[in-house]
Amino acid sequence: GVTSGQIDTVAELADYDVVLLGDSYSRSEIAAVAPALRQWVEAGGGVVGIGGSIELAGSDSGIPLADIDAILPGDTTVGLLRQYTSTFDIIDATHPVTIGVSDFSVGYYVEYSPTVDPGASVLAKAGGQPGLVVGNAGAGRGVYTGLYYYGSESGSRERILEQSVAWAAFDLTDSYTVLGKAGQELT
Repeated sequence: GVTSGQIDTVAELADYDVVLLGDSYSRSEIAAVAPALRQWVEAGGGVVGIGGSIELAGSDSGIPLADIDAILPGDTTVGLLRQYTSTFDIIDATHPVTIGVSDFSVGYYVEYSPTVDPGASVLAKAGGQPGLVVGNAGAGRGVYTGLYYYGSESGSRERILEQSVAWAAFDLTDSYTVLGKAGQELT
């Protein structure tokens, strides 16, 4: 991972293909990178928001961050909306983000926004609400999934994250570069 200070300018973001926003980020870190991140995504970068992104960028944490709302394909200005659901229902299995993924058991909370951006596509639902949404933001791409990730996921849940990152990066090949710190265990 990187700190917000390492990606708070468009020039620094140019070294990356995709930025992943998730529940491990603090409000101040998201706010610090939001203006540059928006410019970068709208110029052709990619962003993937996972469970916790709406809570931290939305009204539950203060004034909603308009720059994050502009690049994720759902309304992030809403307060925290999540529900415990048993199944993640794939409704479009032909999109590159969902190819090879079928309905699967979640068994935990899924965050959601009931409103998706015009032109965005809902690829999966959780409890009848949008659970996986993709869309364009200027020349870039945004993905939002309400699934929470804790580092031990596998199967369909992991595949959705991997394919979301690839799609947002305009890269549908199966080749990735992972950045880590010296001594950090990669699993």
